[in-house]
Amino acid sequence: IRDRICYSHFRSINFYFGGVLDMDRMDQFLLGKPKYDLNHPAIKTGFESIDSQTTFLRRGTLALLGSRPGMGKTTIALQIASNITDAGGTVLVFSLRQSVSQVSDRVYAFKRDLTSCSNFYTEDRVGNIDEMKLVMKDFRKPVDLILVDCIQDVYYISPKKHPVYSSPKVCTALKVMARHHNAAVLALTQISRAVEGRADHHPLLTDIPGWESIKQSVDSACLLSRGGYYEIEDEDTELPATLSFCPSTDKCCSVFMKWNHQANCLKDST
Repeated sequence: IRDRICYSHFRSINFYFGGVLDMDRMDQFLLGKPKYDLNHPAIKTGFESIDSQTTFLRRGTLALLGSRPGMGKTTIALQIASNITDAGGTVLVFSLRQSVSQVSDRVYAFKRDLTSCSNFYTEDRVGNIDEMKLVMKDFRKPVDLILVDCIQDVYYISPKKHPVYSSPKVCTALKVMARHHNAAVLALTQISRAVEGRADHHPLLTDIPGWESIKQSVDSACLLSRGGYYEIEDEDTELPATLSFCPSTDKCCSVFMKWNHQANCLKDST
């Protein structure tokens, strides 16, 4: 068995320190963040309110965006994807709940100029995580963002040929996909109805189904709450929206923005 191992794939620990193990480099490594920033460059969301306060998306990492159904997480994710393509990036969307035409309609609702969407790709026929890997393998083009809507609909095939919906295994596979393609993976997720029992309706990480079993694979999480969701909405006003960010390498923060009900999209508060 040992003869079959390819030792050329192993690298000395010196490789990651430039060949010199001095105490200054070791201290910098133990601090974690400088090394993390170098290995996982940030990708801007295109929202000044978000990018000025936190780093939500990084290459080679998995981020979650969660909310109650109908609150706007898909629209926000598509806005972020659209902003990335405006900046010259490439986005691939795995849409498991909406067709390509429906996704296009939602993008067109908040973005009339679609000239920059030539690098905005959508796949609505794949829900198997192994098939997603094949799609990415055949794509043969550098990708900046992989958007998955939503994680509860992704499955894998068991040895008995049955579909199995397992968030821990799916999250692990998405994390590997992010690292392999050096892209940021943004997966959308529902949250439980526990938030509705709180007076302020503020969501918590534990509201994400199976959070304790998937948190080791998640590098950053964002929970959305907005005004008007639990009461009658006024279509002529901009409603407050709060995005609570919890990155694994930085402090948690809340970003206050505005939800334009007429255009059905998120706006910077400034």
